[in-house]
Amino acid sequence: MGHHPCGGRIAVTAHQADQISRFVNPRLVDTGFEFAAAHLPDGVFLAYGPGISKGAKIARRKIADVGATLLYSLGLDVPADLEGVVPKAMFTTEHLHEHPVVEGAPTKGASAGSQAAGMAPEEKEQIMAQLQMLGYME
Repeated sequence: MGHHPCGGRIAVTAHQADQISRFVNPRLVDTGFEFAAAHLPDGVFLAYGPGISKGAKIARRKIADVGATLLYSLGLDVPADLEGVVPKAMFTTEHLHEHPVVEGAPTKGASAGSQAAGMAPEEKEQIMAQLQMLGYME
């Protein structure tokens, strides 16, 4: 769970009520069980605390927005080349004024093509098998 310098909390959970993870503060939700993963197309994004617009409902987001929002909630810059964006509608105007979203330097990772070129064939094969097992590839 991310903690912004102002004390806000952010939780991401599975969409189905019977699969809400223990990632949420247990005082808010206690399902009595834990699960390791769920591959569902939709999810629920919850946020509360100082700077969060109380009762705000934001437009549908992309999963990549979670990363950007978590970086922002930790008081970190959001890399310029990060696919996700911070949903500013969930924060109060005052909060955004005091803590603007800062675009940071692009990430320094190698491009996907050059990274894959350096992999051994066995590594590529293992990754492909894992992606197939998870249902991401046929």
